[in-house]
Amino acid sequence: WSPVWSRTHHLMVGTAPSSLELLAQAQRAVQDEVGSLVAAVAALSEEKAALQLALDAAADRQRRAESDRDGARATGQALQARVASATEEAASLRSKLSQREGALSVLRSEAALEREERQRAEAEREEAVAALQRREAALREAAAREAE
Repeated sequence: WSPVWSRTHHLMVGTAPSSLELLAQAQRAVQDEVGSLVAAVAALSEEKAALQLALDAAADRQRRAESDRDGARATGQALQARVASATEEAASLRSKLSQREGALSVLRSEAALEREERQRAEAEREEAVAALQRREAALREAAAREAE
């Protein structure tokens, strides 16, 4: 029983289709349309599922990228902190070195003054020894003259 046969049958017989036949034709048309709609809904559901998977994958990639960015930012901040700490330590060491150089310069100056003092004291001692030797010689000379 097909709608084409039914129409041709009525044309050949010359009778109009009955309301039951029209209802059956309408029901078949509706069923065909419902079948098409069900197939379209199934296709859309599959497409939606595929899009959801793609969206989930994109969201995962975005989360990983954000995590990587946050990790890189944290690493960058840690490196900046280490650089700042190393810079402070270098400045402190430069300051200590400058202080040590100042103290060394003072010690060198003091050592030079002590050397000069020792040299002066040595020269004075030598002068005193020479003066004593001259006096001794003069006393011997005087004693020799008195003995004559």
